[in-house]
Amino acid sequence: MISTPKEKFVERVGKTAERYERTYMGCSQCTVAALMEALGTKDKNLFKAAGALHSGMCVSGTCGVLTAGLMVLGTIAGRTRLDAGAAGLAPIMKPAQEMVRRFEEAVGSTTCGELSGVDWTDPEDVARFVTTPAHEKCYSVVRRGAEAVAGVIWEAAEELRDCGASGK
Repeated sequence: MISTPKEKFVERVGKTAERYERTYMGCSQCTVAALMEALGTKDKNLFKAAGALHSGMCVSGTCGVLTAGLMVLGTIAGRTRLDAGAAGLAPIMKPAQEMVRRFEEAVGSTTCGELSGVDWTDPEDVARFVTTPAHEKCYSVVRRGAEAVAGVIWEAAEELRDCGASGK
């Protein structure tokens, strides 16, 4: 499914996500865009949906890089039909849990508020963050976090390839 070696794939996603964050901001969409580019796919609706996940779901919650990674993982290993029931949910559980674990290991937390130090519900705090160099701390979080999620996505795609499944 992915023809690029894992190390190159991970590095490409991390560098691209960081470059997009530096240029455009919006960690979740920057991560989705970097992953889709590296996977050689485009999904306008997935990209748009990620727009509500930046800044920890806009409330300093779960980091947008992690939620973006989970969304893209779902396109590879997620359930394709509701009538598949609970059994259809099982294949994504282990890689999703591994993604959360690796992300937290890579950046130190899964929570945007802890990683950025920003309360995204406080307009004054947001203004301070985006108009000072404080926002630059997110660049390394985006890169390292995107690398962590990319590794799990690469592994999930390889496992599906080895099983002869497409995830679709």
